[in-house]
Amino acid sequence: MEIRLLTRDDFDAYTAFREDMWPTYSVGGDWETIEQKYIRNPHVRLCPGSGLYGCFQSGEITGVMGAYPMPVTCEGTVHPGHLVIDWAVVPRYQRGPTAGLLFQELLRLPGRKYASCGTPRVEQACGNRGIRLHATLAAALLQPVRALLLERLHFRRYSLPSALCAKPFSLPGRAESIAPGELQAAEPAELAKTAFVRRDADFWRVFVSGRSRNSALALRLFGEKCRGTAVIKLLEVGPLRHAILLAFRADPPTPEAVQELAQSLRAALRSLNVCALIATETDGNVTRCLATVGLHVVRKPTHWWAFPRSSDTFAVQDVRWWLTSAERDSHWGILPPGLME
Repeated sequence: MEIRLLTRDDFDAYTAFREDMWPTYSVGGDWETIEQKYIRNPHVRLCPGSGLYGCFQSGEITGVMGAYPMPVTCEGTVHPGHLVIDWAVVPRYQRGPTAGLLFQELLRLPGRKYASCGTPRVEQACGNRGIRLHATLAAALLQPVRALLLERLHFRRYSLPSALCAKPFSLPGRAESIAPGELQAAEPAELAKTAFVRRDADFWRVFVSGRSRNSALALRLFGEKCRGTAVIKLLEVGPLRHAILLAFRADPPTPEAVQELAQSLRAALRSLNVCALIATETDGNVTRCLATVGLHVVRKPTHWWAFPRSSDTFAVQDVRWWLTSAERDSHWGILPPGLME
């Protein structure tokens, strides 16, 4: 077996792997999303070794695993790292060593290592050597009955990019759609001893350019004496539409400004007929934003994983982790069934 980084030269082999892995799932693991996440993504330059890795046997790809770039900023220093993601092994090889070999290979790459919460078998693999980074996932309910149907009937897992993202549209009041190059990075309110992923305009340019697959929208929000921005992911299944908050910035970052800008965001979401806004509660400002946007907010625990290494320059437990919904790599496109379904 050989494990190596996939390049554009492996397109044919990867296409055969997709057909073998997801024979009835036409958009599963599409190559264009792979290129955006692992080649065009500007964070790749900050994190050596980033990319999608394949396990080859007799010229055939038996499985893949991704080293998604995750440059963590702490105390003004950028620490290169990777989120270990996109676990997928062809069914006939799932009882073999493919997944384990890929996992070990990616953990040996330079930089810090992380993982997102996943299926039970992925969680077991991560739990054997990782430390949980606890977080809270919250949903602000703008239309509680529709939001309840979306969740209780498990419709959210079948959501697709909203067709609204395919054409220009106007928003009411104090909100407007903007080019991603106009976005400034969202940052934690308290920078001291806080670890976070800084996403500047260069990142959002690449991300929003794929909005036909990830349904991302960049918004400018207005208040009387404040300005702000937000990046949302707009999804729908049938008549039910919901949004995911990937970034939120208020200038100035005061409670009063956050509340005023959240009112502008609420008006925009209502005009888009969004029943719920989902976000990771990174700090009090996001909590305040969600409370203003929705009639009610529901919460549940979530997490990431961190894998300590001897080369780490600070311990996982010694900092505050400010991780947003944008750190979930699945937002780049439509998530296919993976290795551990």
